[in-house]
Amino acid sequence: MKVSSPTLDATQSACVAVFPLVLLVAGASLLQACARAPLNTRLARSLTEMEVNRERALPAVKSEDLTLVLSFSGGGVRATALAYGVLETLAKTRVPDATGSHRLLDDVNLITSVSGGSFAAAYYGLYGDRIFTDFERGFLKRRVGRALLLRLLSPWNWPRLFLTSFGRSDIAANLYDDLLFHGATFGDIYDHPGPMIAIQATDLAEGGRFGFSQYWFARICSDLSQFPVSRAVAASSAFPIVFSPVVLRNYAGSCDYREPPWVPEALAGGPEGGRLYQNAKHLHAYADATAHPLIYLIDGGIADNLGLHRVLDAVTNRRSLKALLRDRGIENAHRFAFIIVNAQTPPAGRWGIANAAPGLVTMLDAVSSVQINRYNFETIELLRRSIDDWAKEYKTLGGHGFESYVVEVSFEQLTDDAERQSFAGIPTAFDIPDGEVDRLRAVARRILLESADFQLLLHDLGATIEPGQAVERHP
Repeated sequence: MKVSSPTLDATQSACVAVFPLVLLVAGASLLQACARAPLNTRLARSLTEMEVNRERALPAVKSEDLTLVLSFSGGGVRATALAYGVLETLAKTRVPDATGSHRLLDDVNLITSVSGGSFAAAYYGLYGDRIFTDFERGFLKRRVGRALLLRLLSPWNWPRLFLTSFGRSDIAANLYDDLLFHGATFGDIYDHPGPMIAIQATDLAEGGRFGFSQYWFARICSDLSQFPVSRAVAASSAFPIVFSPVVLRNYAGSCDYREPPWVPEALAGGPEGGRLYQNAKHLHAYADATAHPLIYLIDGGIADNLGLHRVLDAVTNRRSLKALLRDRGIENAHRFAFIIVNAQTPPAGRWGIANAAPGLVTMLDAVSSVQINRYNFETIELLRRSIDDWAKEYKTLGGHGFESYVVEVSFEQLTDDAERQSFAGIPTAFDIPDGEVDRLRAVARRILLESADFQLLLHDLGATIEPGQAVERHP
Protein backbone atom coordinates (compact mmCIF):
# COMPACT_ATOMS: atom_id res chain seq x y z
CA MET A 1 0.00 0.00 0.00
CA LYS A 2 1.31 3.41 -0.94
CA VAL A 3 1.15 6.04 1.70
CA SER A 4 0.81 9.55 0.32
CA SER A 5 2.72 12.46 1.85
CA PRO A 6 0.66 14.84 3.93
CA THR A 7 -0.04 18.17 2.32
CA LEU A 8 -0.55 21.56 3.90
CA ASP A 9 -3.50 23.74 3.16
CA ALA A 10 -3.02 27.52 2.73
CA THR A 11 -3.68 28.31 6.37
CA GLN A 12 -1.25 25.71 7.61
CA SER A 13 1.43 26.93 5.21
CA ALA A 14 1.02 30.47 6.45
CA CYS A 15 1.34 29.36 10.05
CA VAL A 16 4.51 27.42 9.32
CA ALA A 17 6.00 30.44 7.54
CA VAL A 18 5.06 32.88 10.26
CA PHE A 19 6.02 30.68 13.22
CA PRO A 20 9.80 31.32 13.01
CA LEU A 21 9.14 35.03 12.67
CA VAL A 22 6.91 34.95 15.74
CA LEU A 23 9.64 33.18 17.67
CA LEU A 24 12.20 35.73 16.51
CA VAL A 25 10.04 38.70 17.48
CA ALA A 26 9.07 37.16 20.81
CA GLY A 27 12.68 36.28 21.54
CA ALA A 28 13.85 39.78 20.69
CA SER A 29 11.10 41.28 22.86
CA LEU A 30 12.01 39.00 25.75
CA LEU A 31 15.67 39.81 25.31
CA GLN A 32 14.90 43.51 25.27
CA ALA A 33 12.86 43.25 28.47
CA CYS A 34 15.55 41.20 30.21
CA ALA A 35 18.46 43.29 28.95
CA ARG A 36 17.04 46.70 29.66
CA ALA A 37 19.41 48.55 31.97
CA PRO A 38 18.00 48.97 35.50
CA LEU A 39 16.69 52.45 36.13
CA ASN A 40 16.93 54.37 39.39
CA THR A 41 14.20 53.71 41.96
CA ARG A 42 11.35 56.14 42.61
CA LEU A 43 11.12 57.35 46.21
CA ALA A 44 8.61 55.25 48.13
CA ARG A 45 8.04 58.00 50.69
CA SER A 46 8.92 61.63 51.31
CA LEU A 47 12.31 62.37 52.81
CA THR A 48 12.97 64.73 55.69
CA GLU A 49 15.39 67.60 55.21
CA MET A 50 17.88 65.71 57.37
CA GLU A 51 17.65 62.67 55.09
CA VAL A 52 18.09 64.79 51.97
CA ASN A 53 21.30 66.27 53.42
CA ARG A 54 22.36 63.01 55.03
CA GLU A 55 26.03 62.51 55.75
CA ARG A 56 27.80 59.36 56.89
CA ALA A 57 28.81 59.10 60.52
CA LEU A 58 32.49 60.00 60.84
CA PRO A 59 34.95 57.81 62.79
CA ALA A 60 34.73 58.28 66.56
CA VAL A 61 38.41 59.19 66.84
CA LYS A 62 39.50 62.13 64.72
CA SER A 63 40.84 65.67 64.96
CA GLU A 64 37.96 68.01 65.84
CA ASP A 65 39.63 71.10 64.41
CA LEU A 66 40.60 69.60 61.02
CA THR A 67 38.56 69.22 57.84
CA LEU A 68 40.43 67.09 55.30
CA VAL A 69 39.16 66.76 51.73
CA LEU A 70 40.57 64.39 49.11
CA SER A 71 39.82 64.89 45.43
CA PHE A 72 40.60 62.12 42.95
CA SER A 73 40.80 63.12 39.28
CA GLY A 74 40.18 61.22 36.11
CA GLY A 75 42.89 59.47 34.12
CA GLY A 76 42.14 55.74 33.97
CA VAL A 77 44.13 53.35 36.15
CA ARG A 78 46.89 55.98 36.21
CA ALA A 79 44.57 58.12 38.35
CA THR A 80 43.36 55.15 40.41
CA ALA A 81 46.92 54.11 41.28
CA LEU A 82 47.89 57.65 42.33
CA ALA A 83 44.79 57.88 44.53
CA TYR A 84 45.59 54.50 46.05
CA GLY A 85 49.13 55.62 46.84
CA VAL A 86 47.79 58.67 48.68
CA LEU A 87 45.37 56.53 50.71
CA GLU A 88 48.21 54.18 51.65
CA THR A 89 50.34 57.08 52.86
CA LEU A 90 47.58 58.67 54.92
CA ALA A 91 46.91 55.30 56.55
CA LYS A 92 50.54 55.20 57.72
CA THR A 93 50.61 58.74 59.09
CA ARG A 94 49.84 59.06 62.82
CA VAL A 95 48.20 62.08 64.46
CA PRO A 96 48.37 62.46 68.27
CA ASP A 97 45.11 62.70 70.21
CA ALA A 98 43.78 62.36 73.76
CA THR A 99 43.74 58.56 73.54
CA GLY A 100 47.18 58.22 71.96
CA SER A 101 47.05 58.63 68.19
CA HIS A 102 44.98 57.93 65.12
CA ARG A 103 45.63 57.75 61.39
CA LEU A 104 45.49 60.89 59.30
CA LEU A 105 43.25 58.85 56.98
CA ASP A 106 40.63 58.85 59.75
CA ASP A 107 40.50 62.66 59.55
CA VAL A 108 39.17 62.62 55.97
CA ASN A 109 35.70 64.20 55.84
CA LEU A 110 35.07 64.00 52.11
CA ILE A 111 36.40 62.13 49.09
CA THR A 112 35.16 63.66 45.87
CA SER A 113 35.98 61.85 42.65
CA VAL A 114 35.50 61.60 38.92
CA SER A 115 36.25 58.95 36.31
CA GLY A 116 39.29 56.79 37.16
CA GLY A 117 39.49 58.24 40.65
CA SER A 118 35.96 57.01 41.40
CA PHE A 119 37.06 53.37 41.51
CA ALA A 120 39.31 54.01 44.50
CA ALA A 121 36.83 56.38 46.18
CA ALA A 122 33.89 53.99 45.84
CA TYR A 123 35.85 50.95 46.96
CA TYR A 124 37.22 52.69 50.04
CA GLY A 125 33.80 54.13 50.84
CA LEU A 126 32.23 50.69 50.63
CA TYR A 127 34.89 48.45 52.17
CA GLY A 128 37.18 50.73 54.18
CA ASP A 129 40.57 49.20 54.98
CA ARG A 130 39.89 46.16 52.81
CA ILE A 131 41.18 48.35 50.00
CA PHE A 132 44.71 47.76 51.29
CA THR A 133 44.45 43.97 51.06
CA ASP A 134 42.50 43.18 47.90
CA PHE A 135 42.13 46.28 45.67
CA GLU A 136 45.51 45.86 44.03
CA ARG A 137 44.77 42.26 43.06
CA GLY A 138 41.08 42.87 42.34
CA PHE A 139 41.43 45.96 40.14
CA LEU A 140 44.77 47.72 39.74
CA LYS A 141 46.52 44.63 38.36
CA ARG A 142 43.44 42.78 37.11
CA ARG A 143 43.56 43.67 33.37
CA VAL A 144 40.09 45.14 33.57
CA GLY A 145 40.36 46.62 30.08
CA ARG A 146 40.91 43.20 28.54
CA ALA A 147 37.97 41.75 30.47
CA LEU A 148 35.77 44.64 29.36
CA LEU A 149 36.77 44.25 25.72
CA LEU A 150 35.95 40.53 25.84
CA ARG A 151 32.48 41.31 27.16
CA LEU A 152 31.88 43.98 24.55
CA LEU A 153 32.92 41.57 21.79
CA SER A 154 30.95 38.64 23.18
CA PRO A 155 28.26 37.52 20.66
CA TRP A 156 25.81 37.20 23.54
CA ASN A 157 25.94 40.98 24.02
CA TRP A 158 25.50 41.94 20.36
CA PRO A 159 21.68 41.71 20.32
CA ARG A 160 21.49 43.60 23.59
CA LEU A 161 23.65 46.42 22.21
CA PHE A 162 21.77 46.72 18.91
CA LEU A 163 18.19 45.86 19.85
CA THR A 164 17.77 47.14 23.39
CA SER A 165 18.40 50.05 25.73
CA PHE A 166 21.41 48.24 27.12
CA GLY A 167 24.55 50.25 26.27
CA ARG A 168 28.29 49.82 26.55
CA SER A 169 28.33 51.53 29.95
CA ASP A 170 25.78 49.00 31.20
CA ILE A 171 28.11 46.17 30.22
CA ALA A 172 30.92 48.03 32.01
CA ALA A 173 28.77 48.48 35.12
CA ASN A 174 28.05 44.74 35.19
CA LEU A 175 31.75 43.99 34.97
CA TYR A 176 32.63 46.44 37.76
CA ASP A 177 29.92 44.87 39.89
CA ASP A 178 31.27 41.36 39.28
CA LEU A 179 34.87 42.36 40.02
CA LEU A 180 34.51 44.94 42.79
CA PHE A 181 31.10 45.85 44.18
CA HIS A 182 29.07 42.62 44.24
CA GLY A 183 25.60 44.14 44.19
CA ALA A 184 26.38 46.90 46.73
CA THR A 185 24.27 50.05 46.73
CA PHE A 186 24.79 53.48 48.23
CA GLY A 187 22.72 52.31 51.18
CA ASP A 188 25.57 49.91 51.96
CA ILE A 189 28.06 52.78 51.94
CA TYR A 190 25.96 54.84 54.35
CA ASP A 191 25.47 51.95 56.76
CA HIS A 192 28.92 52.27 58.36
CA PRO A 193 31.10 55.23 59.44
CA GLY A 194 33.51 56.87 57.07
CA PRO A 195 34.06 59.96 54.95
CA MET A 196 31.40 61.26 52.60
CA ILE A 197 31.92 59.71 49.14
CA ALA A 198 30.93 62.13 46.37
CA ILE A 199 31.11 60.44 42.97
CA GLN A 200 30.58 62.96 40.19
CA ALA A 201 29.27 62.55 36.64
CA THR A 202 28.32 65.03 33.91
CA ASP A 203 24.76 65.61 32.70
CA LEU A 204 25.14 65.48 28.92
CA ALA A 205 22.06 67.64 28.27
CA GLU A 206 22.64 70.26 30.95
CA GLY A 207 26.41 70.34 30.60
CA GLY A 208 26.91 70.53 34.37
CA ARG A 209 27.94 68.07 37.03
CA PHE A 210 25.54 65.59 38.60
CA GLY A 211 26.45 64.13 41.97
CA PHE A 212 25.57 60.73 43.38
CA SER A 213 24.22 62.02 46.67
CA GLN A 214 20.68 62.08 48.06
CA TYR A 215 20.81 65.87 47.65
CA TRP A 216 20.71 65.38 43.85
CA PHE A 217 18.50 62.30 43.84
CA ALA A 218 15.85 63.98 46.02
CA ARG A 219 15.48 66.63 43.32
CA ILE A 220 14.36 63.90 40.87
CA CYS A 221 12.31 62.05 43.56
CA SER A 222 14.62 59.05 43.44
CA ASP A 223 16.11 56.84 46.16
CA LEU A 224 19.91 56.85 46.12
CA SER A 225 20.10 54.13 48.78
CA GLN A 226 18.85 51.59 46.21
CA PHE A 227 21.21 52.71 43.43
CA PRO A 228 24.09 50.34 42.54
CA VAL A 229 27.57 51.68 43.25
CA SER A 230 28.81 50.01 40.07
CA ARG A 231 26.46 52.10 37.90
CA ALA A 232 27.59 55.33 39.55
CA VAL A 233 31.22 54.45 38.85
CA ALA A 234 30.33 53.50 35.28
CA ALA A 235 28.61 56.86 34.79
CA SER A 236 31.50 58.77 36.33
CA SER A 237 33.97 57.07 33.97
CA ALA A 238 31.81 56.90 30.81
CA PHE A 239 34.17 58.68 28.42
CA PRO A 240 32.11 59.93 25.43
CA ILE A 241 32.03 57.83 22.23
CA VAL A 242 33.93 54.97 23.88
CA PHE A 243 31.06 54.42 26.36
CA SER A 244 27.35 55.13 26.18
CA PRO A 245 25.64 57.40 28.72
CA VAL A 246 24.20 55.93 31.92
CA VAL A 247 20.50 56.81 31.98
CA LEU A 248 18.44 57.96 34.98
CA ARG A 249 14.68 58.46 35.08
CA ASN A 250 13.47 61.83 36.37
CA TYR A 251 10.51 61.32 38.73
CA ALA A 252 10.27 64.99 39.75
CA GLY A 253 6.76 65.94 40.82
CA SER A 254 5.90 62.52 42.23
CA CYS A 255 7.07 63.43 45.73
CA ASP A 256 6.69 66.53 47.88
CA TYR A 257 10.30 67.64 47.45
CA ARG A 258 10.81 71.34 48.08
CA GLU A 259 13.70 73.24 46.63
CA PRO A 260 16.12 74.79 49.13
CA PRO A 261 15.21 78.45 49.77
CA TRP A 262 18.38 79.68 48.10
CA VAL A 263 17.24 78.30 44.71
CA PRO A 264 14.16 80.53 44.11
CA GLU A 265 16.00 83.46 45.70
CA ALA A 266 18.95 83.07 43.33
CA LEU A 267 16.69 82.64 40.31
CA ALA A 268 14.79 85.79 41.22
CA GLY A 269 18.10 87.66 41.42
CA GLY A 270 18.94 86.81 37.82
CA PRO A 271 22.30 86.26 36.08
CA GLU A 272 23.91 89.03 38.12
CA GLY A 273 24.05 86.45 40.91
CA GLY A 274 26.97 84.75 39.16
CA ARG A 275 27.84 81.24 40.32
CA LEU A 276 24.92 81.11 42.75
CA TYR A 277 22.47 81.83 39.93
CA GLN A 278 24.06 79.23 37.65
CA ASN A 279 23.93 76.60 40.41
CA ALA A 280 20.26 77.38 41.08
CA LYS A 281 19.40 77.27 37.37
CA HIS A 282 21.07 73.88 36.99
CA LEU A 283 19.30 72.32 39.99
CA HIS A 284 15.93 73.84 39.05
CA ALA A 285 16.14 72.37 35.52
CA TYR A 286 15.19 68.94 36.91
CA ALA A 287 11.90 70.24 38.35
CA ASP A 288 10.02 69.61 35.08
CA ALA A 289 10.08 65.86 34.45
CA THR A 290 8.00 66.30 31.29
CA ALA A 291 10.64 68.49 29.67
CA HIS A 292 13.52 66.54 31.20
CA PRO A 293 12.26 62.94 31.55
CA LEU A 294 15.64 61.24 31.25
CA ILE A 295 19.08 62.22 32.47
CA TYR A 296 22.06 61.08 30.42
CA LEU A 297 25.25 60.85 32.46
CA ILE A 298 28.78 60.70 31.07
CA ASP A 299 32.33 61.05 32.38
CA GLY A 300 32.51 63.42 35.36
CA GLY A 301 35.77 64.84 34.08
CA ILE A 302 33.93 66.67 31.31
CA ALA A 303 32.35 69.08 33.81
CA ASP A 304 35.02 69.02 36.55
CA ASN A 305 38.03 66.74 36.23
CA LEU A 306 39.17 67.34 39.83
CA GLY A 307 35.82 67.09 41.58
CA LEU A 308 36.56 70.23 43.57
CA HIS A 309 33.40 72.04 42.49
CA ARG A 310 31.52 69.69 44.84
CA VAL A 311 33.05 71.71 47.72
CA LEU A 312 33.05 75.12 46.05
CA ASP A 313 29.38 74.87 45.07
CA ALA A 314 28.36 73.67 48.54
CA VAL A 315 29.89 76.79 50.11
CA THR A 316 28.52 79.09 47.37
CA ASN A 317 24.98 77.76 47.80
CA ARG A 318 25.06 78.49 51.53
CA ARG A 319 26.88 81.81 51.01
CA SER A 320 29.14 80.92 53.94
CA LEU A 321 31.74 78.31 54.89
CA LYS A 322 30.59 78.51 58.51
CA ALA A 323 27.02 77.70 57.48
CA LEU A 324 28.20 74.61 55.60
CA LEU A 325 30.28 73.41 58.55
CA ARG A 326 27.37 73.99 60.90
CA ASP A 327 25.12 71.88 58.67
CA ARG A 328 27.74 69.12 58.68
CA GLY A 329 28.23 69.23 62.46
CA ILE A 330 31.91 70.19 62.24
CA GLU A 331 31.67 73.88 63.12
CA ASN A 332 34.80 73.69 65.33
CA ALA A 333 37.06 73.11 62.35
CA HIS A 334 39.58 75.84 61.64
CA ARG A 335 42.21 73.84 59.74
CA PHE A 336 41.29 73.01 56.14
CA ALA A 337 43.43 70.66 54.08
CA PHE A 338 42.85 69.72 50.45
CA ILE A 339 44.84 66.88 48.91
CA ILE A 340 44.25 67.00 45.15
CA VAL A 341 45.26 63.93 43.16
CA ASN A 342 45.67 65.29 39.65
CA ALA A 343 46.64 62.57 37.16
CA GLN A 344 46.71 64.87 34.12
CA THR A 345 49.49 64.40 31.59
CA PRO A 346 50.48 66.78 28.77
CA PRO A 347 49.52 65.51 25.30
CA ALA A 348 52.86 66.67 23.93
CA GLY A 349 54.59 64.36 26.39
CA ARG A 350 52.77 61.36 24.93
CA TRP A 351 53.45 62.44 21.35
CA GLY A 352 57.13 62.83 22.10
CA ILE A 353 57.48 59.09 22.71
CA ALA A 354 55.28 58.04 19.77
CA ASN A 355 56.76 56.48 16.64
CA ALA A 356 54.36 58.17 14.24
CA ALA A 357 52.28 61.29 13.81
CA PRO A 358 49.16 61.38 15.99
CA GLY A 359 46.08 59.70 14.53
CA LEU A 360 42.41 60.53 15.00
CA VAL A 361 42.09 58.93 18.45
CA THR A 362 45.27 60.61 19.65
CA MET A 363 44.07 63.94 18.30
CA LEU A 364 40.74 63.62 20.11
CA ASP A 365 42.60 62.69 23.28
CA ALA A 366 44.88 65.69 22.84
CA VAL A 367 42.02 68.15 22.37
CA SER A 368 40.20 66.89 25.46
CA SER A 369 43.45 66.84 27.46
CA VAL A 370 44.27 70.45 26.58
CA GLN A 371 40.81 71.55 27.70
CA ILE A 372 40.83 69.47 30.87
CA ASN A 373 44.36 70.49 31.86
CA ARG A 374 43.53 74.16 31.45
CA TYR A 375 40.31 73.73 33.41
CA ASN A 376 42.20 71.90 36.17
CA PHE A 377 44.50 74.90 36.53
CA GLU A 378 41.59 77.31 36.69
CA THR A 379 39.78 75.14 39.26
CA ILE A 380 42.76 75.06 41.61
CA GLU A 381 43.16 78.83 41.22
CA LEU A 382 39.48 79.25 42.08
CA LEU A 383 39.97 77.09 45.17
CA ARG A 384 42.86 79.28 46.33
CA ARG A 385 40.85 82.46 45.82
CA SER A 386 37.93 80.91 47.68
CA ILE A 387 40.22 80.00 50.57
CA ASP A 388 41.27 83.64 50.80
CA ASP A 389 37.60 84.63 51.06
CA TRP A 390 36.97 81.98 53.72
CA ALA A 391 39.91 83.27 55.74
CA LYS A 392 38.40 86.78 55.65
CA GLU A 393 35.08 85.34 56.81
CA TYR A 394 36.77 83.66 59.78
CA LYS A 395 38.60 86.89 60.63
CA THR A 396 35.35 88.90 60.79
CA LEU A 397 33.74 86.24 62.99
CA GLY A 398 36.61 86.16 65.48
CA GLY A 399 37.30 83.04 67.51
CA HIS A 400 39.71 80.47 66.13
CA GLY A 401 42.12 81.42 63.40
CA PHE A 402 42.01 79.96 59.91
CA GLU A 403 44.71 77.63 58.57
CA SER A 404 44.67 76.15 55.08
CA TYR A 405 46.79 73.61 53.22
CA VAL A 406 46.51 72.88 49.49
CA VAL A 407 48.50 69.84 48.38
CA GLU A 408 48.58 68.86 44.72
CA VAL A 409 49.81 65.38 43.88
CA SER A 410 50.61 65.64 40.18
CA PHE A 411 53.48 64.92 37.85
CA GLU A 412 54.08 68.67 37.55
CA GLN A 413 55.55 68.50 41.05
CA LEU A 414 58.42 66.32 39.81
CA THR A 415 61.60 68.34 39.31
CA ASP A 416 63.42 65.81 37.13
CA ASP A 417 62.46 66.34 33.48
CA ALA A 418 63.20 62.76 32.43
CA GLU A 419 61.12 61.32 35.27
CA ARG A 420 58.24 63.68 34.55
CA GLN A 421 58.36 62.74 30.85
CA SER A 422 58.38 59.07 31.77
CA PHE A 423 55.17 59.35 33.76
CA ALA A 424 53.63 61.49 31.01
CA GLY A 425 53.91 58.48 28.73
CA ILE A 426 51.57 56.32 30.85
CA PRO A 427 48.28 56.17 28.92
CA THR A 428 44.77 56.86 30.13
CA ALA A 429 43.73 53.21 30.09
CA PHE A 430 42.43 50.37 32.24
CA ASP A 431 45.40 48.10 31.64
CA ILE A 432 48.91 49.27 32.42
CA PRO A 433 51.88 47.07 33.39
CA ASP A 434 52.12 45.99 37.03
CA GLY A 435 55.47 47.72 37.35
CA GLU A 436 53.91 51.02 36.28
CA VAL A 437 51.18 50.62 38.89
CA ASP A 438 53.85 50.22 41.56
CA ARG A 439 55.77 53.24 40.26
CA LEU A 440 52.61 55.36 40.38
CA ARG A 441 51.84 54.34 43.98
CA ALA A 442 55.42 55.12 45.00
CA VAL A 443 55.56 58.49 43.25
CA ALA A 444 52.22 59.52 44.78
CA ARG A 445 53.66 58.83 48.24
CA ARG A 446 56.86 60.73 47.42
CA ILE A 447 55.12 63.79 45.96
CA LEU A 448 52.75 63.91 48.93
CA LEU A 449 55.49 63.63 51.55
CA GLU A 450 57.69 66.18 49.80
CA SER A 451 54.92 68.77 49.49
CA ALA A 452 55.66 71.88 51.55
CA ASP A 453 51.99 72.27 52.52
CA PHE A 454 51.73 68.63 53.58
CA GLN A 455 54.87 68.95 55.68
CA LEU A 456 53.38 72.07 57.28
CA LEU A 457 50.15 70.17 58.02
CA LEU A 458 52.11 67.35 59.67
CA HIS A 459 54.05 69.90 61.73
CA ASP A 460 50.93 71.74 62.88
CA LEU A 461 49.20 68.49 63.84
CA GLY A 462 52.30 67.00 65.45
CA ALA A 463 51.88 64.05 63.09
CA THR A 464 54.53 61.45 62.33
CA ILE A 465 55.20 59.06 59.48
CA GLU A 466 55.44 55.37 60.33
CA PRO A 467 58.96 53.88 59.93
CA GLY A 468 59.83 53.01 56.35
CA GLN A 469 57.60 55.72 54.87
CA ALA A 470 60.03 58.63 54.77
CA VAL A 471 61.56 59.53 51.43
CA GLU A 472 64.93 60.92 50.49
CA ARG A 473 65.09 64.64 49.80
CA HIS A 474 66.26 65.57 46.33
CA PRO A 475 68.22 68.77 45.72
